[in-house]
Amino acid sequence: RTQSGLQAAGEAMQNASASLSQQRLEWLTRLSTPRGRSAKALSTAEWDAAEGLARVLRGKGNLSALGLFRSGQQWLRVEEVMCLVDEGSLLLLRDGQPLSVHAARVMLLGPQPGTAFEGAAAAKRELSISTFAALHRSGYVCRPPAPLADDDAYRRAGSPTLFAVYERRGFSRRAAEAGAPPTFLVACFHASEPMPPTDALSALARAVAPAALRCACAQQGEALFFDVVSGCG
Repeated sequence: RTQSGLQAAGEAMQNASASLSQQRLEWLTRLSTPRGRSAKALSTAEWDAAEGLARVLRGKGNLSALGLFRSGQQWLRVEEVMCLVDEGSLLLLRDGQPLSVHAARVMLLGPQPGTAFEGAAAAKRELSISTFAALHRSGYVCRPPAPLADDDAYRRAGSPTLFAVYERRGFSRRAAEAGAPPTFLVACFHASEPMPPTDALSALARAVAPAALRCACAQQGEALFFDVVSGCG
């Protein structure tokens, strides 16, 4: 009986292991397959490693609020690209070939020596992508802010990635580019690292005034936001 029971238990474990292996294979297959709807229904962009941007080939939906324009050509920043690929609304190409979500993530988050994304800049990418995605899902438009008058306050705060954040409803690219104030600015920090001292955050809040300052503590695709009051120091 004991031998029979051990044999049955061994077979059950083998079956369970095979089932888990099959589930893992199915999950990896889904991850490495381009997501979403028909390619014709998606926006399409080609990644340009030298520029560190994706050139839009076909825009669908509300893509006009994103990216930047050069000589009439729309380009998407890395945060925008990864967010749109993740949500299944953008088909990203490299050398004319479509990339899966997994391949896009490896390419955009992996080291890219000799490009705009290496060293310290590369280390900030996942952090800024997590922050951007959280704000995008909440109905905001994120853009690079105007240069700060107080560079010292920015450096004292650790030179974080900054986004100028606007409500998506009623957003005007032309108004934003003409200097319309954002709803708030957000500074991105890694959740596992020490935050700057309160006097540094207070100085940064004064530097971005009259816009309000929020901090994002991000890690592994999630972001927690909190407000900074300029008199907190």
